[in-house]
Amino acid sequence: MTGSLRFFLALSVVFSHLSGASYCKHIGYYSVGSFFILSSYAMTAALHERYRFDAKSFWLSRLLRLGPTYLSACLLTFLAVEIFPLQSASFMPRWGFPATFADIVQNLLVVPIIFFRANQFIFIEPAWSLSIEIMMYGALFLLLARGPAFAFYGFALGFYLHLAATLNDLPFDRIYFSVNGPIMSFSIGALAYFWRRQSALRIPPLAAVLVLGLWMINFFAEAALAAANYPARAGFYFNIFLTVPVVVALSELKTGPALARVDRLLGDLSYPIYLVQWLGGFAGYMLFASPAMRGWELFFASVAPILLISGALSWLQGLVVEPLRSKIREGATEARVGAVLQPAE
Repeated sequence: MTGSLRFFLALSVVFSHLSGASYCKHIGYYSVGSFFILSSYAMTAALHERYRFDAKSFWLSRLLRLGPTYLSACLLTFLAVEIFPLQSASFMPRWGFPATFADIVQNLLVVPIIFFRANQFIFIEPAWSLSIEIMMYGALFLLLARGPAFAFYGFALGFYLHLAATLNDLPFDRIYFSVNGPIMSFSIGALAYFWRRQSALRIPPLAAVLVLGLWMINFFAEAALAAANYPARAGFYFNIFLTVPVVVALSELKTGPALARVDRLLGDLSYPIYLVQWLGGFAGYMLFASPAMRGWELFFASVAPILLISGALSWLQGLVVEPLRSKIREGATEARVGAVLQPAE
C-alpha cells in the first residue's frame, strides 16, 4: 500500500502550500522527508531485485518515469503564464521574473534547480526536491544502495551534517533545501531495505498500527501540542524515525486485487499532483474567483483542478510511456534470470 502513502504525502504538500496556514507549514517538510525515505527504500529494492545495477535499464526507466510528466507540467505552466502574465505573477512570484534562455534550459534539465537564486524564474516551484531526488538516485546507484555498510556511512555523514547545522543554530531551511539535507533520509531508506531483506526488521500488525498512529499525531498535531520550535527540530527527526516502520509495514501489507489496483492508481497520481499543485492552485484561483492567494477556500477550490490535471497526465503516461518502461523492466528481469541460469565455465 505504498502507493496510497505517496498519494497522501503529495496531498499533504498541497494542503501545506495552498492553505497558507503557518501551523501547516511543517506538514510539507515532513511529507517530503517521508517521501525521500520511501523513494530510497523503493529504489534500493529496484536496484537489487529488478535492475541488478544495470545502468542503462535503470536510468532509462527513471528518465521515462520522471521526464515526460515533468515536461508536460512545464508546458502547461508556460501556457498559463503566457495567457495570464499579470495574474500568474501575482499568484506565484517566481512566474513573474524574466526568463532567459539559460533559465528555460536549466528548468528543463531539472538538476540545476536546486542551485537557483531566489529571484530566478521557475516553472515548477517544488521541482527543487525532484532535482535532489535525481542526484540521490545517483548516490544510491554509485554507493548508498550497494550494501548496508555504504548506507550506514551515508547515514553517518547525513547525521553529522544535520547535527552540525543544529549546533551552529542555522535556520532549518538552510539544511532542508540544500543538497546535504536529504543524504540522511536516503541513507535511512536504503538501510531499511537491507534490514528487512536480512529479516532484521519485521513489524508486527499491532506495532504497525501503534506506529502509524504516532506518526499521524506527530504529522498533524505537533504544532498545537508541542513547543514552537519543535516542528522544525525534534519533530522533523521524530517524523523521519517513525516513517521507517510505516514504510516497511505498508510495503509488506497484503491486499486483494481490487485494493492493489486502487493503491497503484493513487500512487500513479501522486507524482503529477506534486508537480501541478501550484498550477492547479492557480486554476482554482482563476476559475472559482477565490478572494485570496492562499487559504482554505483556495485549497478546496483547487482540489478538483489538481486532480483533473494530474489524472490526465497520469493517463497519458500510462498510455504512451509505461508500455515502453515495462519492456525495459522485463528486459532487465530477463537479463538477470539469464545471468543466474548461465552455466559456469
